[in-house]
Formats: sequence, C-alpha cells, structure tokens
Amino acid sequence: MPPADHHPIPPSDVDANEAAALRARVASLETEIALLRRRLAAEAAGSEADRVGAASTLDGARLRQILDSVTDYMVIATGLDRRITAWNEGASRLLGWSEAEALGQRCDLIFTPEDRADGAPEREMATALAETRALNERWHIRRDGSRFWGSGVVMLLRGTHGRPEGLVKVMRDRTAEREAERRLRESEERLQQIAETIDDVFWISQPDPPQLSYLSPAFERVWGIAPEGLYREQLAWLDTVHPEDRDRVRGAFYRRTAAEDRYDVEYRILRPDGSVRWIHDRGKPIAAGPDGVPPRRFAGLASDVTARHDAEERRRLLVAELNHRVKNTLATVQSLARQTGHAAASAAEFTAAFEGRLLALARAHDLLTREDWRGATVADVASGALAPHLASGRVSLAGPPLRIGPREAVALAMALGELATNAAKHGALSAEGGRVAVAWRTEADTGSGVLTWEEAGGPPVADPPARRGFGLRLLAQGLRQDLRAAAELDFAPGGLRCAIRLPVSGA
Repeated sequence: MPPADHHPIPPSDVDANEAAALRARVASLETEIALLRRRLAAEAAGSEADRVGAASTLDGARLRQILDSVTDYMVIATGLDRRITAWNEGASRLLGWSEAEALGQRCDLIFTPEDRADGAPEREMATALAETRALNERWHIRRDGSRFWGSGVVMLLRGTHGRPEGLVKVMRDRTAEREAERRLRESEERLQQIAETIDDVFWISQPDPPQLSYLSPAFERVWGIAPEGLYREQLAWLDTVHPEDRDRVRGAFYRRTAAEDRYDVEYRILRPDGSVRWIHDRGKPIAAGPDGVPPRRFAGLASDVTARHDAEERRRLLVAELNHRVKNTLATVQSLARQTGHAAASAAEFTAAFEGRLLALARAHDLLTREDWRGATVADVASGALAPHLASGRVSLAGPPLRIGPREAVALAMALGELATNAAKHGALSAEGGRVAVAWRTEADTGSGVLTWEEAGGPPVADPPARRGFGLRLLAQGLRQDLRAAAELDFAPGGLRCAIRLPVSGA
C-alpha cells in the first residue's frame, strides 16, 4: 500500500466509446424490463388478460422477441419465492441451461456454493425489496460448473396495484474485464513499489487540464516540499522552477502535450532553503487516445543531476586552470632557456644549467600535482628541490608545518634549486666539509613565513659578485614577482646567507 501522505497511482480511464455503448444498452434494458412488468401484471390480472387476449398475445410475442435479441445480457425474472418465471436467450448462452430447464427452479442455482451457504441469494432479494434494486457483482456458476464474474443489477417488479410481485435480474459476463483490471491493478502496485524505492521522482500528469496526478515519495526529498499542494493547482509545480528557466520549461511542457511527443528538458529548481538543484525531467504518453485525441496521461522521471552539473563546472574550471598553467609553464621554460643562454659560456654549460632548472621545475609540478594544485608544505618543496644533495647528509632541513600556495611553491622550488646549484659550484657544497642549513619559521607579529639558507665550511666568500648571473637575478627579481618579496642575500665571509619571506596559505 502507498504511504498515507502520497497519492496512489491513478487508475486507467474508461474508454469513451465503451461507456456510450453501455449507456445505450442500459436504456434498452430498462425498456425490456418495463415490458416484462406489463406482461407479469397481465398474467396476474387473469380475467383481464382473457378480455384483452389478442393484444396480450401480441405484447407477449413482442416482449419475447426483444428479450431473445439481447444475447449479450442475461435477463431472468423470478417470483417472490425466487423461482424463475422468465429466461431469455442471453441467459441460456451465458449459463448453459435452456429456458425449459430453468423455468420453475430457484435462481439460487447460478450462485456459487459458498455464496449460497453464506445467504447471498436471500440478502440480494432483501435488498431489492427494501431499496427496489440491488447491485450484483460477484462470481457465478454455469451449468458445467465453470465460474464467471457477473456484473449487473436486480430490480423489483410491482403489480398493477403497486405490490411487489417478483424480481428482474439483468447481468453480463465481465470476467475478461475483471481479469484485465486485476492485471492492471497488480501492474500498478508493482509500479508503485518501484516508484517508492528509486531515487528519481516518478510522476504522472494529465494534459487537459494540465495537472499532476501522482508524485513518488522521492519528490519531497529532491524538491524539499510536500507534494499535496501541487495536486490541487494546475501547473503549480512550475513555481518551483528557477525564474530564468520557467518559460522554457512551460513551453516544453505544452509542446509535448500538443504533439503527443516525448518530453525532455533540464532546468533548475529553487528549494525552500534557498539552494538550487539541477533537474533532468523526461516523460512520454502512456495512454494514447483515439485518432485526433491527445493522450490522456503522461508519465516520466525527474532526476536530480546537480552532482553532474557541479562536476561539469569543476571540469570546466580545471580545463581553464590547466590552460592557464600550461601557458605559464611554457612562458617559464622560455624564460629559463633565454636567461640560461645569455649566461652560458658554451653549449655544454647551457645544456647542463637548463636541464637542471627544468628538473627543478618538473619536481615542483610533480609535487603540486599530487596535491591537486592546492599548494604544498615548505618541507615537501625543500625536500624535492634539494633531493640530489640530501643523501650526502650535508644539507639539513628543519621547521614547523608551513603551507604555501601553488605559485609560491614553484617560485620557492626554483629559488632553492638555484641556491643549491650555486653552493655546489662556488659555495659550501663545493668543499668537502661544507654544509648547508635550511630552516623556516612563522613570525608571530606578521604571521608570514621566513625561510633561511645558511652555508658554512665552504671557500671564503668575497664581496658580492660584480656580474650577476641568472640564478642571482631569479632570487632578486623572480621572487619579488611570485612571492611579493625579494630574497635578502648576505655574502658573509663564512658563507652565503639568504632569507626568503613566504606568504602562508595555512598550516
């Protein structure tokens, strides 16, 4: 059973042609019953029947002709003792007994044994006597023992003085229709069970007037509102659609109704909490009408595709960011090549210097890629940039957890690479006992980070070089651009010292 707070899936519509035919048949039966009443009244009158014998014979023949022509319906009459007094050809075809076999028997013979034991014939007669009619919807039994579902009515017959004199029972075999209804009901129950378990919103609507007739329980979870108000007002669900999408959705809804076509549209909805969700809504006709008549109902699924749209937006941003990074990287490589070429004395020197700088850049990019380009810790950046020298034990790293952004990480990696190259060629790492100490900290007053490079045990340092190569220019100018602060270089006699200020993105 569906939950109490949700509409059940509505039953199928009754075919208009069949309904019209049924009304015409009922009118015909009412005429037959009126004639039958006249016949029974004439028989009860006795001498009056003798006085108008010729006319009565004519009426009886005409009535017999009418009753026997109604072969799709069983029409029988009984006295108040429930014994059969009239039996048409339709009754013989439906039940299997001939008129001669049926006349005089109780009409109980067409009831199933369990209904007879339960007193159904007596209750049916009592209802007809009290209310002038009784509905007859139950299983009945034929002469051969087979069963069928009979649908009809039992009506009271009155004599000339208005006294009850018998009953007329009109019935039709509706077994096939009942079986079809049972299958449809079971199918709709299965559909309802499925609709209540899926994450998508299952809906049914009627086109004229355009109105929802069913929404599955998932609607309240996706839309954030109860569905009851949407059943009462036509197109009330459009009020939940984002104003920028509303006209487009309304147009799509009306076009598919007019064209009896599939409905497929994506739009945004506004939830009561102010959040926006993307919906992929699609449907199709499920009950086509006669030629020229629009479908009577549409059904469909509305899926929450917000996650997909968010992923597509993230992908778009990532592609844009990738394009930006590729351009920046190519510009960096171009600058490295140009500056290295200016400073190199030979092709071999250029190749060695350029490859070293490209490797430093590549290690920085590898690190940021592992971190989804959200930044990196100073410890990871220093470890990557100085990896070739750490194994010797002559370079030490020390400092608290300190995180910097991706742009700052690349700049710091390049700077440390240049410092290491300079130390290996001219500084502490060029001498057997030389050492380098790299440390970083956070300044309490500014919250920014400071990284220091201190060399010791190398060749004595002279005054600052008169000609600055690419490495020194990178430290002086590149860091100013990327870290918004230049490196402070101190060419102390005991070894080069460098202090680099770092904008911190989070610990």
